[in-house]
Amino acid sequence: MTEAPRFNVIDLLTRQDVEKISGHVREDATKGAGKLASMSKLKLSKSWISERLHKELEMDALEVVGQAWVNAREIKAAAKRTRENPGTTEFITLGKHTIGQDINPYVTLNFAGMDHEILEITIKVQAKFEAVQLSITDGHVTHLTGDKCTLGAIAKYGETKLYDKSDWKEYDLPGEFWFTGDGIKIA
Repeated sequence: MTEAPRFNVIDLLTRQDVEKISGHVREDATKGAGKLASMSKLKLSKSWISERLHKELEMDALEVVGQAWVNAREIKAAAKRTRENPGTTEFITLGKHTIGQDINPYVTLNFAGMDHEILEITIKVQAKFEAVQLSITDGHVTHLTGDKCTLGAIAKYGETKLYDKSDWKEYDLPGEFWFTGDGIKIA
């Protein structure tokens, strides 16, 4: 089988979403008092924030949502069995389902030798599967196989919901998707 392509979280957000987030961050960062606020006005442009946000969100969406499987009872049981019998692999087939996982990227501004966190954003990365088979080895989800996957992301800045629905994108999974390193550790 061929390895499935990777899908960055940043690709799930539209350019308008990123610009809207960057605008909120810039506005909040320049509201403060003192030197940080005046420095922020000089350094923080929407493009500067947008560039850093892109870097923070260059992570694979399936790696992110895969973390949501760690709490499933059936997967925990299979992980336990494979830990008790090192080197064994169990396969778990899951039917139609949607999973999601929150991530909290941040952007910092360095002022007077100190980093100041200026981004309070939550992005919920979501995936819909018709069916997927997970391979579990030594207590880790190591890879998945499936036919199609639909991915989306919803962004929230502080208490402000930037949009209510995800712009879902369908991807073909033409082979195996291997999680990085040892895979996703199941507790």
